[in-house]
Amino acid sequence: MLELNDFCINRCCAGGLSLPDFVKLANDVGVHNIELRTDIHHGSNFLDDLSIAEFNNLQRNYDVHVANISAEFNLDDRSDLNTKLKGVSELAEIAQKIGADHILFTPIRNADDIRTDEQKFDDLVHNIRIYSDILGTVGVNGLVEPLGFGDSSLRFPWVAQKVLQEADAKNFKLIADTFHYYKAEVTKKDFDEKVDVNRVGLIHLSSITSKKSPEEADDADRYFISTNEEDVMKSIEQANWFKESNYFGLYSFEPCAPEINNWSYDKCKQEISDSIDKIIAG
Repeated sequence: MLELNDFCINRCCAGGLSLPDFVKLANDVGVHNIELRTDIHHGSNFLDDLSIAEFNNLQRNYDVHVANISAEFNLDDRSDLNTKLKGVSELAEIAQKIGADHILFTPIRNADDIRTDEQKFDDLVHNIRIYSDILGTVGVNGLVEPLGFGDSSLRFPWVAQKVLQEADAKNFKLIADTFHYYKAEVTKKDFDEKVDVNRVGLIHLSSITSKKSPEEADDADRYFISTNEEDVMKSIEQANWFKESNYFGLYSFEPCAPEINNWSYDKCKQEISDSIDKIIAG
């Protein structure tokens, strides 16, 4: 049975709050792991202009740990690579200084991408090898999140798994995201037969109640956890796949609907607590 220590909250759970308030929120709901994002900040950077020392004090005071930093790198983009490597190196150094476990990378989304599947695969392998080495020098691990959108260069977890194997990126694992599994129509049979659960490093959970099809659903439709009857993605059911497969990592809530940025501290707190209860109850 899952416990509070098995859960994590992504900063999009309360994107309208300052970073100190977000960290306090995690503590208030009894969650000790958080995900930061380079695309959510109140200031010039994702630490909301706090110094490393100030943020580390915040973590200690509220008994909170950074499980992951979600970055805005197009994982398989080989153009202007030196600039990207500089950015990855700088982020890896910050991650190491704040004790973050992982940095998350996502693939290119481009409907006009003319590369073949083989070229996309090769570009992913090429860049991950380099990023793996950079992260390894500071003791930080990487996560790859396949995106289920039709214009994504990496849609399926089993392809991502092969990329990591080919790149020999031992410090990289996969994100399993219920939204992207819905978008890519990944089934339990697919997961059981094609995905090595030992290569899964983090799970992202959200729900969609608008009854949109996989083709129609978008990030803006993603809210906190609803019942299987209400949720077209059936994220509670998907979470049970992972429990049954002997996945023992963190379950992180990632509701991306822009409306959530306007929610109050108390509203976010209630939604997180309710979501935890629903996933535990199964």
